[in-house]
Amino acid sequence: MIKLKLVRFVSPTSEKAVIGVLIDNDKVIDLNLGFTHFSKKQGEDKDKCIAESVNELLVKYSEKREVINKVIEFVEKRTDVFGTIMFNLGDVRLLSPLDTVRKIIGLAGNYKTHGPSKKPERPLLFSKNPGTGIVEPNQEIVVPDTIEKLDYEIELGVVIGKKGRFIPFDKAYDHVGGYTVFNDVCDRYFLSSPRDWYGMKAQDNFSVFGPCVQTEVTDPHNLKIRLKVNDELRQDGNTEDMHFTIPELIQFISGLVTLEPGDIIATGTCFGTAMEREREGTSCWLKDGDIIEAEIEQIGLLNNVIKAVKPIYEC
Repeated sequence: MIKLKLVRFVSPTSEKAVIGVLIDNDKVIDLNLGFTHFSKKQGEDKDKCIAESVNELLVKYSEKREVINKVIEFVEKRTDVFGTIMFNLGDVRLLSPLDTVRKIIGLAGNYKTHGPSKKPERPLLFSKNPGTGIVEPNQEIVVPDTIEKLDYEIELGVVIGKKGRFIPFDKAYDHVGGYTVFNDVCDRYFLSSPRDWYGMKAQDNFSVFGPCVQTEVTDPHNLKIRLKVNDELRQDGNTEDMHFTIPELIQFISGLVTLEPGDIIATGTCFGTAMEREREGTSCWLKDGDIIEAEIEQIGLLNNVIKAVKPIYEC
């Protein structure tokens, strides 16, 4: 099985958003442009591109992965494509790895270290904002400076690659397109009575994910997850502590709504949030200028900075 880190980035040559593959964590390949050059070299230029979008590629991944691997091998052997097809990661602007996200479904209390010690009867779900809520890798997380209890939560994001409804447990992985690092930003003010999950979880710029969609991992239920704020380790856990496994979640959620390519299931977080640390006597709510580094083993590192601004009327 070919494991790829799918990204979207602004090509320095075309200045347009392109589909890419992250190589060795420090280089990116313009996948469609590489495919064009590869096809001409092979004398086969029937198809214009591999896919029009990452979302489309997730749907077609099983049939496209062999040619994708050939394109990567072709580009890596060429010395004349650097700066046109292949770039240093630091020279490009990464975008959200998904072109379209219709639904972001979050899990509350899904970790033994951040929730009930015993497995609940059913998952506790909430919605994140898939529109104005999305923040790109390396982009500022812009929030009103009136938020006093701004919190972070590192989570394994499961990206749906195949549409499905009432998905059986044993078919769940057939519908997984990949995995991403998700930072579930929260406003804990809304935990006070009456509790408001929408206010706490679905504000603008509260859905942060990237830097890639990792198509395969060795075991999604045994991944180290770590989050730092200003280089201070705040969360240090493992996905093995989840109450509900990914097949269980997909089976349950698809019984409520149709899961579509590009949908994200944010599977919950481990101990170490600012909320938990305050309960232990340490106040460490996020503030303007804080640097957040969220990392999941085998997937990557997601970097963002908090920018608190005065709320002003916009239209």
